[in-house]
Amino acid sequence: MGNEMRLDTSQSQPSLLMLSDCFPDPDGASRAARAWRLLCCAASTHQVYLSADAGRPVNLDQWRRVADLARRVHLESRRPRLFRPSRIHQGAGVWARQRRFDVLLVTSSRVWPGIGLVDAGLRLCDFSQDKDRAGQGIVEQAGLLRRLVWPTLGRSSSRVEGAMKVSEVIAECDHPLVALAEQVSGLPAGQSRAVTVQESGPMDSWAQLFQEGQTLSEFVAPEVTVMPIHPVPSRKAA
Repeated sequence: MGNEMRLDTSQSQPSLLMLSDCFPDPDGASRAARAWRLLCCAASTHQVYLSADAGRPVNLDQWRRVADLARRVHLESRRPRLFRPSRIHQGAGVWARQRRFDVLLVTSSRVWPGIGLVDAGLRLCDFSQDKDRAGQGIVEQAGLLRRLVWPTLGRSSSRVEGAMKVSEVIAECDHPLVALAEQVSGLPAGQSRAVTVQESGPMDSWAQLFQEGQTLSEFVAPEVTVMPIHPVPSRKAA
């Protein structure tokens, strides 16, 4: 069942749509802890719209910690049901149709939505937890946003239509993210664009993602042409 909470934050920050394959939790397993780290990074620079796959129940304390960082939170359950109610008016699907996001952040290639479903200026996908999947080469599950936009698709057909090679996901995102520098060599492509966002410590590498473009608009001094001025002789006294 989908749940959503709206929080008012500063409107001056750019917006970020975060699609997570699990509920971010600093005390959870490695995947949940990584999602929490990415959420903290995202909230330091953007208004975050978070849509997460809730694989297990979320208690109130977990919800509050996440809600403190995100402007909106939507939980998507993958529990099988005979009739799946439409999510067309909730969560990431409606957000993506209503607005253009400055950044798309996806926590795993398993929930990559496809380049045509989100209008975003910068697309980021984390591969730090996908090192085993990189060898398999195929993203088995349909993207989270794809399932939210077209909820009537059958599970089997969604898996087929949503299947993408990891290299294709890397090609579609602007920057693959990893947790360790050593993981860059394991990426099948896009190594030159990879950014290391460490599990703890300063968020410098994350902040630099959004400072690169600022160097393009450096101040350029206007061109000044100095015209020669001929002195005007003063009149002699009569």
